[in-house]
Formats: sequence, structure tokens, C-alpha cells
Amino acid sequence: MTEENNKTKLIAGVAIAALLLGGGGIMLGRSVFAPEPTTAASTEGEHAEEKEEGHVEGQVEIDAARAQAAGIVTETIQSGGLGAEILAQGVVAATPQGEAVLTARADGAIVRINRQLGDYVRAGEPVATMESRDAASIAAERSSASAKLALARSTYAREKRLFDARVTARQDLEGAAAVLAEAEAEARRSQSAASAARVSGDGRSLSVISLISGRVTKADARLGAYVLAGTELFRVSDPTRIQINASVLAADARRIQPGDSAVIELLGGETLNAVVRSATPTSIPIARPRLSS
Repeated sequence: MTEENNKTKLIAGVAIAALLLGGGGIMLGRSVFAPEPTTAASTEGEHAEEKEEGHVEGQVEIDAARAQAAGIVTETIQSGGLGAEILAQGVVAATPQGEAVLTARADGAIVRINRQLGDYVRAGEPVATMESRDAASIAAERSSASAKLALARSTYAREKRLFDARVTARQDLEGAAAVLAEAEAEARRSQSAASAARVSGDGRSLSVISLISGRVTKADARLGAYVLAGTELFRVSDPTRIQINASVLAADARRIQPGDSAVIELLGGETLNAVVRSATPTSIPIARPRLSS
């Protein structure tokens, strides 16, 4: 009985040993013969590096010749402002130097009109002629001053000869010189007044002279009408000196500076380049290039 129990224990021990050996074999097979995770990962990484040799994902390399053939151009990035287009309605107007207002220089009646609306006139040419009582007075003063100047010069010349001959005193010569200087000043004043009023040589009329070359754009003068000094009679505009007055919103006006480029689009589709001259609270004058007449 005891011997059978011992055999039974021996068989059970052998079975347990066999089980342990079998389990140990399984564990040994898994731990010794199976590849380690780290080793497998490194192997795959090496294959991936060999496969993607010198290549970064998302990057395509191309040489200069192929880039030029494909039309690819590179430019240097620089800091700058963001431009925006501002559209505005504009009207054509004359520049300050491109329009002249012709007024009557004295009270009088219009006796001749030489230019009509739309006619071309050159600088210095008469546009109309007036007869004026003031013109006669100015002409008379001019004639009187000329006569006094001639007398003063003659007197001074005589006193100078007498003084050189030691006939008269220096005091007489100095008095004659003072009278001559006064006569010369009066002659210059009367001549300037006659020139400003455009008084004719006979002193009966005065001319309305154009100050610039251009076309008559306004003609308020009527033949035979009596006008007062300072009355506007004509306006002459030079078609080569014009500007565009553009009206923009207040928010857009703050973005516009003198010197900015502008493009003028005409009704026919033609465009002209221009430059912003100034910005005012009411409008923005845009100067156009000078046009040939």
C-alpha cells in the first residue's frame, strides 16, 4: 500500500515536472526564439530610412532649368502697405493758372467786342474795348506828369550848366534835382495807372486784355452796356491746364495723400494717368498731364 502511494507520488511528480518542462519550453521558446519588439522596430526604421533616403515628406525638389520651363518664379518678400482702389466721380475744372477772369478796370461803356464765346485768344490780345471817363482822367494825369517831367529835366540841366560855370549856388542845383526826382516819381505813378487800366494812346478808351492764351469760356459783356469797375466780363481757360475734382467719402479721403497715382477713365473707355495734387475737405484735385493744344 505504501509502495503504491509512493509510485503514485512519483508519477504525479513526473507529470508535474513534465508540465513544468513543457511550460518552460513554451516560455523559453517565446523569450529566446521570438524577436524582441525593440529589435523589430529598429529593423523596420532602417528599412524605412533606406526607402526614404534623403527625402522629407511633402517636399519636391526641382532644379533651376525645370523651374524656368514650368514658369516658376521666386521673389524676395518685403514689407509694404496694402493698396486699395477707390472709385469716385469727378468733374473737369481749370487749374488756378489755367483760367483768367477778365474784369473792367474802370467805369465805362463797352463799345467793341473782339472775341465771342468759344473763340481762341492769345495772351495780351484785347477781348473788348470800353470808353470811360475815368480812362480820360488817367490819360490826362499821364500827359501832365510827362510834361512836368520834361520841364524838370530841362531846369536841372540849366542849373547844372550855371553851377559848373560858377554862376549859381549849389543850393539852386540841389533844388532843381529835388524837383526832377519828384517829377520822375509822378510820371512813373501815372504811367503805371494807365498801364493797369489799359488806357489807349489817345486816352479815350481802355482795352480788356486777356492774361493767358486759351478759349473764351464765359462772355457776359454786352455791346453798349455800361459797367462798373471790377465787373466780370469774360473768362478765358487754357485747355492744356485742367484738373479733375473728385468727390470721395470722408473715410476714403483720409487714405489719399498728395502724390498718389490716379487713373482717369473717360466715357469712351480711354484712360489717362494722373497724380493727386492735394486733398481738401470738399474735393480732391487730380492734376492731369499737360495736353498739346
